Amino acid sequence: MAIALRKPKEIEKLRAANKIVGGALE
Repeated sequence: MAIALRKPKEIEKLRAANKIVGGALE
């Protein structure tokens, strides 16, 4: 996670992807 913390933009991308996947699963 240390690497991700250094890249806020990457975290935003991961969160967006999680929202899309979560919505699809639901």
